[in-house]
Amino acid sequence: MLDHAIQDAIDKGDYFDAIGLLQAAVSTQDDPQLIYQLAINLQRVGSAQDALDLYDEAKSKGFDNPMLAVNQGHAYKALGNVVAAEQCYRQALGGDTALSAIVYWSLADLGSRRITSEDVEALARLIDLESTLPGYRALLLFARGNAYDASGKYEHAFGDFKVANDILSEIRPFQGELYHKLINELMQVSSIKSYLDTDFTPIFIVGMPRSGTTLVEQILAAHSNVTATDELVKLGHLSIELEESGGYAKFLDTPDADVAIELQQAYSRTIRQYDQQSPYLIDKNPNNFLHVGLIKLLFPHAKIINVVRDPLDNAIGVYRRYFDKGYEFSYSMEGILFHWQGYVSLMNHWNQMFPGQIYHLDYSKLAAHPKTSIEELLRYCGLQEEAACFDLQKSNQAVLTPSAIQVRQPISTKSLGVGLKYQRYLQPYLRQLAQIKLQSDKAFGFNT
Repeated sequence: MLDHAIQDAIDKGDYFDAIGLLQAAVSTQDDPQLIYQLAINLQRVGSAQDALDLYDEAKSKGFDNPMLAVNQGHAYKALGNVVAAEQCYRQALGGDTALSAIVYWSLADLGSRRITSEDVEALARLIDLESTLPGYRALLLFARGNAYDASGKYEHAFGDFKVANDILSEIRPFQGELYHKLINELMQVSSIKSYLDTDFTPIFIVGMPRSGTTLVEQILAAHSNVTATDELVKLGHLSIELEESGGYAKFLDTPDADVAIELQQAYSRTIRQYDQQSPYLIDKNPNNFLHVGLIKLLFPHAKIINVVRDPLDNAIGVYRRYFDKGYEFSYSMEGILFHWQGYVSLMNHWNQMFPGQIYHLDYSKLAAHPKTSIEELLRYCGLQEEAACFDLQKSNQAVLTPSAIQVRQPISTKSLGVGLKYQRYLQPYLRQLAQIKLQSDKAFGFNT
């Protein structure tokens, strides 16, 4: 059982605070459980190699928990070592159904057909067990569905994705009415005037999940003047505080200068924990499209990059993967399209409020013409070209998102058109997907 202060910091996402408390505790207590928790939290902030060293230390001191091997696998994945990650994950197989579900999904998430035919047979047995809890059954179905996808069995794959998402939509239903209300209120914000100034210029990468935001992050983070952080939730927390104290949208329309300064300082403290010196720090939380107004209020010179992928490709990319809390819309095609519609409408609104200040990056153009696209991206951010930005295969920086393996592959067009494999199963949604594409192309200036 962790100390209350440590657990509270973890629950709030204040991982650097948790690390400080854990380091102090480890210095006075020879407790492998504390060492293990320190490793987990270091991993959460990108210190994957330090985490691996501490996992080994905890194990050498007698810590016996099958999740240690799983977390070692996650650390190796963040560092791009697929072979070591798979070895660690497979060490944890043979435990209970819950652990097996976590392991099989982790293997599937490595890509490159890491789920074998023997694994598929084992998955079938676990899925069919009456004792398998619904949430873990969904994980197992996602794993098998992605294995079917890799072998070209798209009908079976889509069937598994649908059952998995149906399960999760029952467990964690999408609060669509709240999302709709927030979008509508933010679209009523008519002007945002910032009285703040700062030399600090954060880079925000927004968009739909699975749209290429991690790839764009890693391109920029390869630059010597840029540091990646994580999908920070700080702006979301600040928006909730504003909503509870009088209304989020109302504050954006009529901001209190003193409160705005406090918010600016609070956000800066959070992101600066990742690097105190770097001129540019990246916050790559796709959901920050909701907070472009707040970003421009607190950081008038912030760089905002909106990554846009073809809606059909993106929809199936979202539908086929497991998301935890915060992405409940992903559990149904209806929810995905509803979220897409709100995203496009609100980003179009921000675009009109801040003309020329948001960079809309077409993922298909980046895939087809990476050199030109990267040059334009660096120019928007005010960065000189560096060779590392054009060759991510040589990058040794940890990647904290699920796309850790994919972003280390050469940029290519092979991910374009992936949704077409599933179009026969998406017939009821194709017309709306086409309409969304037309709307987004117009809003973001593509094909003009």
